[in-house]
Amino acid sequence: DWSSDVCSSDLVFDLASGDELQRFEFGQRIDMAAFDGSGRRVLVRTVDGRASVWDLDGSRATVTLRQRSFARAVCFTTDGQQLLTGDDDGVAQIFNARDGQSIPRTLPKLDASVRAIDVDPKSRRALIATENGQVAFYNLQTGARVGTLIEHAKNVVTSRFANDGDRVVTASEDGTAAVLDARDSSLLCRVELGAPACAAALSPDGTRLATLTVGGHEA
Repeated sequence: DWSSDVCSSDLVFDLASGDELQRFEFGQRIDMAAFDGSGRRVLVRTVDGRASVWDLDGSRATVTLRQRSFARAVCFTTDGQQLLTGDDDGVAQIFNARDGQSIPRTLPKLDASVRAIDVDPKSRRALIATENGQVAFYNLQTGARVGTLIEHAKNVVTSRFANDGDRVVTASEDGTAAVLDARDSSLLCRVELGAPACAAALSPDGTRLATLTVGGHEA
């Protein structure tokens, strides 16, 4: 497992024993860390919006994205070959995960800051959520918008695919979380949280939804 908070070091733990396996020191505060599909690399974002890829075997940064702007959201594609970022200007970019170079593939400029981004398990669609509450699918090859899932009333803090790619979970500062069918965009479940959401996650079997709200309340 990977532990991350707004701090300058991250820790890797063994889930079975709870033992600390590795410690990474970054020299500046970080607010996001995520494994790639192989579990051998970690994507890290610092609070200044810079993203880099770290090799767990060598405990070193192997790739630093050559960004032009603050990355508000960032994720690996499922195969780990590419990275997607979204910034405050509504621009989503694709990068090569091997060298950090931007790939000239067009994703449309959105009319609000990108706040959450994810890619389906087949790396065909990007799921992009914005500050104005919109959540939509985009074709990664053509950049075309191929579906709108839901419109929250406020900023979306979580928008991600379930492990099987058939469902999507969203959560917003409007105090709601939702689970949707990724195939036809139909709403499967909507939950009133009673406070602005900070994060949400769907269990691997898709039967349970975990949320975190402002004030530290879990549900």
